[in-house]
Amino acid sequence: MNKIINIENLSFGYSESLILEDIDFIVEEGDFWGIIGPNGAGKTTLIKIILGLLRPIKGKVEVFGKAPWKLKGEKKKIGYIAQRSEIERYFPIRVWDLVVLGRKIVNNWKRIEERDKEIIEQALENVGMLEYKNKLFSELSGGQQQRVLVAKALAQEPKLLLLDEPTVGVDITTQERFYNLLQELNSKGLTIILVSHDIGIISKRVKKLACLNRRIFSHGCPKDVKIHKTLREIYGEEFLLLTHEEDRE
Repeated sequence: MNKIINIENLSFGYSESLILEDIDFIVEEGDFWGIIGPNGAGKTTLIKIILGLLRPIKGKVEVFGKAPWKLKGEKKKIGYIAQRSEIERYFPIRVWDLVVLGRKIVNNWKRIEERDKEIIEQALENVGMLEYKNKLFSELSGGQQQRVLVAKALAQEPKLLLLDEPTVGVDITTQERFYNLLQELNSKGLTIILVSHDIGIISKRVKKLACLNRRIFSHGCPKDVKIHKTLREIYGEEFLLLTHEEDRE
């Protein structure tokens, strides 16, 4: 398989405080990675390094074969859904116009042509939101807003989709539908990295799982990761995890 992301011996920090240390991480085409860890573990920092927004103080990081801050046209192959803010949630913009913004990234902010409109419609259709295209984004439920943000990313026709805590503030049923959507997109060839606190859920959804707290403590196929032992290492002895008995050591 082709390597989309290759990280070797990466460290990042400010002054003498390290946020990430000695990270080795490979993402291959078609992967669906879940990254879990406590607040302040460096999960969002790792995503920002992959996006080229931050540079490591040590080590190697390549995305599509280049340092991410040197990417040019390849940047358009990356879809990114950040943690949602209240401003974004209530911003008065139509669903269609929001997804158009994703397409404009690809065509260098030129006027939308018929081909672009077809791609935007397909992106909305893929997430089941085409019928809501004339609705205001602020009028949608949390789960619907998530789907529209995914459509905005899909309008770029990305090869890699990065999601940072996309299910915060929505109910369990909506989360399940959202993860079903991600699995469907992954089955069609989209490579996905998902940062989440939903430990019990994503360990059953992703193909590979990384447990991060400054260092990567364990990674691999979820069924092969000794999840409870690893969580005690990264969260400490006091943590609550609701899971099925069959997942316990």
